[in-house]
Amino acid sequence: MIPEDSKTVFNETYSRGIVPSKTYAVDFENKRIIGENDNIYALRDAIFKILNTERYIYDIYDWNYGVEFSDIIGMDRKLATTEIEIRIRDALSVDERIEEISDFEFVEHRNSIEVSFKVKSIWGDLKIFKEVSI
Repeated sequence: MIPEDSKTVFNETYSRGIVPSKTYAVDFENKRIIGENDNIYALRDAIFKILNTERYIYDIYDWNYGVEFSDIIGMDRKLATTEIEIRIRDALSVDERIEEISDFEFVEHRNSIEVSFKVKSIWGDLKIFKEVSI
């Protein structure tokens, strides 16, 4: 049964706002949940989780979640640095809170490449570090 004044309910306009980003605060070193995070702190944790989850491996995650680093092992170092940047940009592009990713820097080690970059978000800037095995 539809109410008689249903036209007013269905014809209202709704605006889309920013979805709250509140999430659990994780102490990754001690592997514990230590409270709640919001805004830039929640984004920092989300970036950490995305960059440490291999894409297409876990059924619980959508295929847009995570990053593909597993096939970089054995790749030429110059090609690997280019691929790492492309894959990080791709992995983080799904998050609407991120406005820009820039200032990539690479440090080569014997069996890995350490990458650092700047993330400009709607709340401010973050400096992110990740070590990728090659």
